[in-house]
Amino acid sequence: ARVKFPMDKNQFVDEIKKAHDLGWKRFDVVEIAAFTPERIKERVAKSDVIFVNGGNTYFLLNRMMHSGFADMLPELLKTKVYVGSSAGGTVVSKHFSSKLAKLYGEEDKLEADTNVQGLGYTDVLTKPHLNSPEFPERTMAWYDQIAKQIDAPLYAIDDNTAVKVVDDNVEVISEGKWKLYDSKS
Repeated sequence: ARVKFPMDKNQFVDEIKKAHDLGWKRFDVVEIAAFTPERIKERVAKSDVIFVNGGNTYFLLNRMMHSGFADMLPELLKTKVYVGSSAGGTVVSKHFSSKLAKLYGEEDKLEADTNVQGLGYTDVLTKPHLNSPEFPERTMAWYDQIAKQIDAPLYAIDDNTAVKVVDDNVEVISEGKWKLYDSKS
């Protein structure tokens, strides 16, 4: 069966190439919308790293919930590392939800039945693609405006920046531009 996935597959291939260049050698692509929960768990259980790619954040989170993948993660993460790229990194925040779509100007990315809450693994919210040509609206001025309306630590990050979270320790790894908007400051 073919599963419709609203994402440019070229971006996915680019992410796999980057991971390979970092020294990752074996990959198993598991499209969670196409497999049963049992098959997903069986395939992911053989991995050391769970790499979740980007795309439509709301679609991804919805599929993670409906496929049973979100329910599997707590057990899987006892022995595995989660790496999220773009939307894959955004969905892990306890502060992400479909309610942000209006603030972000992304209502068109919502599915009719989408009312989802982030997975709750981090206390920070990331919004990637600062100054990206693919997202021309995501300038620092855009982030300055949305950050005022978010009651959570928000990391505006470009495509050369990662936010590493281990337990409650947050570290930014960057060769690019980023900014932390902390609502508590």
